[in-house]
Amino acid sequence: MNVFRAVAEGFAGRFSGRMDTHDIAEKRRTCTVQEAAQLLGISRNSAYAAVHRGEIPSIRLGRRYVVPIDRLEELLDGRRTGHKTTKETF
Repeated sequence: MNVFRAVAEGFAGRFSGRMDTHDIAEKRRTCTVQEAAQLLGISRNSAYAAVHRGEIPSIRLGRRYVVPIDRLEELLDGRRTGHKTTKETF
């Protein structure tokens, strides 16, 4: 399953009106921890715990965590096996 498509489906309900939600989701480079949890088939709490352990790649923006979609795709595809993910803080 394409991660962008899955995020787009979950993201589509957040906008109404003139914006084309599919185009917006296709341009997104990050997703929320909750969206990542849904894609991984785990609970929200498990996803946050994995983020804190560095098992799910994340970027911290203030108090908020976001997951880079390209890094999540690498994780799902197994391209980074054996590599510990890192948390980035801005």
